[in-house]
Amino acid sequence: AFDSGLFTFDNLNVSEHIDSSPALNPGTTYFYRVYSKNRNLVESSSSTIGQIQTTPDKPTALTYSYAPPSAHQAITLNWSAPSGVSSYDILRATGIASFVTIAANLSGASYPPYLSDNLSGATTYSYRLVAFNQSRYGSTESSTLTLKTKPSPPSGVSVTDLTYGFTLRIDWTNPSPLDANFSHYHIYRSPTQGALGTLIRNELTKPYTDTVPLNNTTYYYTVRCADNDDIESLNTDQGAGA
Repeated sequence: AFDSGLFTFDNLNVSEHIDSSPALNPGTTYFYRVYSKNRNLVESSSSTIGQIQTTPDKPTALTYSYAPPSAHQAITLNWSAPSGVSSYDILRATGIASFVTIAANLSGASYPPYLSDNLSGATTYSYRLVAFNQSRYGSTESSTLTLKTKPSPPSGVSVTDLTYGFTLRIDWTNPSPLDANFSHYHIYRSPTQGALGTLIRNELTKPYTDTVPLNNTTYYYTVRCADNDDIESLNTDQGAGA
């Protein structure tokens, strides 16, 4: 149903009007008809029906989660979708660089979530979203979500017995290349396979030589890379030695 008499003009030269009614809702389609009247206030038949969709509200409540198993390379973005969204653009900044559009015209019916992959380890990223209606009129940018990816993990942990049980050399393969913000290694030791165990060393170089508490006991070692904020990578595969 159409509201009657929303706007009345006495000026015969009026050919457009901006509808700034406070009751207009974001992301909503509105329909309009135009009538004219002669000097005797006899009303014409209506014009054809025109329609327009207002721009959506901006997306809110941006969150992220690491996308296993490569937490240093991929995250999943989620957000609260406003009404009337036809598509989204996603913008990203790396470190203190400017925002650039990394995904455009994503279907509002298919997103969220959004997978952002091919990321660098131990790197700060910031994200913003813009919501668009069917005519590609966009909302203002969402608030900024800033995160730091986990460092790239080392691999191939090996354990060598140097003195028949009490001294073990732990070595591993660094990720290639090392992250720009790499700082040090965390070395964990456990008497139980599959358990992370105890942090026994913050180490700047490799390999590391460990003097173990008990002879003839198998110990399991995990090595993690850490960045300058002490954020750790995912686990390596464990190396074992006795």
